[in-house]
Amino acid sequence: MATASSLYTYNVVVSKFQQFAESHALIRRFTHGQISQADLEKETEYPWMHVTPTGISFDKGQLSYTFDVFFADLPRDKDEKTEYQKQAISDCILLASDFVNMLELGDIFDESVVLTTPISGSPFVEEFSHVLTGVQLSIELAVDYTWNACEIPYIGD
Repeated sequence: MATASSLYTYNVVVSKFQQFAESHALIRRFTHGQISQADLEKETEYPWMHVTPTGISFDKGQLSYTFDVFFADLPRDKDEKTEYQKQAISDCILLASDFVNMLELGDIFDESVVLTTPISGSPFVEEFSHVLTGVQLSIELAVDYTWNACEIPYIGD
């Protein structure tokens, strides 16, 4: 349930990430949740953007969400595997930079959402149940938040 304390609930933030992925000409699909739960056996569309929540924190005036954001591709050529992995990492870094640029420039959220910088990223090779290759970003977004007991649906004495 959304309240007046923040326009950017968790659902809204993840929906904005999904809108980015669906609007990007090169990203073929978007998923959310624990990466181990993603059904990689059935998926054939890559590159792929996946968002995993890693934390939330409350402070006066702000609510912060932290995420691991994966951009991954599946090596297709077994003969030139290392060359393909190098290319996949390079391409996924470009996808990640598109995402970061749009976050920073305010194209995904309005100016009330603050992206914490610097953003760290890690390339990965041959991870998860398939041999996915790509890059993982760790991002934190701070949104406006107001402590407000009047909005709590609490029935008490």
